[in-house]
Amino acid sequence: MLNEHTLQLTAAALGRQYKINVVFDGDQAFTNGRTIVIPQMAIPQNKKQAQVLLAKIRGYIDHEASHLRWTELGIMKSQESPEHHDMTNILEDIRVEKQLGKFYPGCKENLAELVKILKAEKEFGFGDRTLINALMGFTSFRLRSEYLKQDIADLAEQARQGLQKYLTPEAIQKAEEIMDRIKAAQSTKDCSDIAAELLKVFNDSQSHKAEKTEENSEESGSPDGSKGIGGSSEKPDGSGGSQTENDPDGESGSSPGEKDQIINLPNGQITIGDVLKDSLQSIAKDKDDSQRSTIAHTAGSQPADTIRRTTRINVRQAQQLAQIIRAATLSYLEAQSLEHRRLAATGRKLNSRKLYKTETPDPKIFRRIDKTRQINTDIFLVLDRSGSMKEKDKQIWASTTVLAMALAYQSIRGLHLTALAFPGNHNNSVIILSDESKVDPEKFRINAGGGTPMVEPLNWIQQQVIEQPNDHKKLVFVITDGDPNDNILTRNKITELMLFVDRVFLIGIKGASKQTLEYLAGPQGYAMVEDIATLPRKLSLLLRKNLR
Repeated sequence: MLNEHTLQLTAAALGRQYKINVVFDGDQAFTNGRTIVIPQMAIPQNKKQAQVLLAKIRGYIDHEASHLRWTELGIMKSQESPEHHDMTNILEDIRVEKQLGKFYPGCKENLAELVKILKAEKEFGFGDRTLINALMGFTSFRLRSEYLKQDIADLAEQARQGLQKYLTPEAIQKAEEIMDRIKAAQSTKDCSDIAAELLKVFNDSQSHKAEKTEENSEESGSPDGSKGIGGSSEKPDGSGGSQTENDPDGESGSSPGEKDQIINLPNGQITIGDVLKDSLQSIAKDKDDSQRSTIAHTAGSQPADTIRRTTRINVRQAQQLAQIIRAATLSYLEAQSLEHRRLAATGRKLNSRKLYKTETPDPKIFRRIDKTRQINTDIFLVLDRSGSMKEKDKQIWASTTVLAMALAYQSIRGLHLTALAFPGNHNNSVIILSDESKVDPEKFRINAGGGTPMVEPLNWIQQQVIEQPNDHKKLVFVITDGDPNDNILTRNKITELMLFVDRVFLIGIKGASKQTLEYLAGPQGYAMVEDIATLPRKLSLLLRKNLR
């Protein structure tokens, strides 16, 4: 399942992308101007929860990174009042998110998806209990809907209806005209000025409301205004009193406590950053240390030249196997990628030789060409070189297998190959072959030695997938004797990696435990290859199921 290490990899990759520091620590989410701190997370219980959590973390990093890059913190700290600060923050959110989308188009889609999640969880809202809440909510939702094109138009309409309880249509129109100046905003100072103009609409409304209340109090003969508009008897908690023509919602008789609350609104969940911060901190408080991953470092790698090599490897046998594997794979890929011509009941081109079919129950007289998408698949080959592989020439067998697969797949268009071995020094992964290099049999002459930290190469693969995303299929083949250091941790890592790749396969060489392989990868996730001559057929079956 997804664990803390996955979140660290994601955060590190995004941090490098934005050239900022991102760390997991404690149970609070905050930014200090140089580093984004995310609380340590509990492990989600299923894939959907994992995807939601990753979306929230990515969204929080995207959002805060945009502020670190474009927001002038000095101006934010110098705001005249809490309301001015909060309104400026709302407008600045819109400005920097728009700017982020220009530099990183994918972030625009990420944030739009995040808003959908927060909306579905009912975590994204301002309420309309006070005028300032209603005004801030309308400003945020309207600009997100119309300017950022996020799917939040219904919340914008709800916020408008809430604002109508406090402002006249003319005042709302004036507020909208002021909001629209965000399109030309180039700095935090511009957002601060727009916020001041919006708050002026708020203050003018309060002044107008106070004047009306005073006039009505004088007319009713009550100097202290205790009876409110229309002579109503308003209770201290705001209940009671009749609605009038001038105050249809019965709001004019607010008590002094309510008035103070309207003017001095405390900071709360008023921005997407605040919502995400509270959500992540809530998840952090629910963490269970028994569910947490014990891995706490970034996956490392080293070149194959740094590992001692064995003098024995059957290169000729590998080349012979590669030809068979390549031929079987190519025949399948060509069948999937070539055009297929057939007859159809509808179309644009008639097949004149089939017009007689108009008098039969099968009126297929049109020519149709079916085209399938091009194959694009990233393949990771992982070679186990642990000490147990010394027995019965397992290492020679495994190295020959990986070399055969590498020779076969690298020559096929649309397959992108990476080969690595484990363990290396300090549990690093040993890079034998990268996508852009040619197969060198010498680099596959790797000696066996050390433990079996299978989690480490899978971490390295996961890190590469996160840092270099693409729309390719991704398949991982691990050639092993099926005896990792920690079966439970390895199984969890394989399950976790499946969030980022299409399939992880274990290929068990002679002597491997079928029960262990099935426990680690599931009944469809492994193949037993006792005889190396059967390798091409076993691989062909696996690819046929996954390259569609």
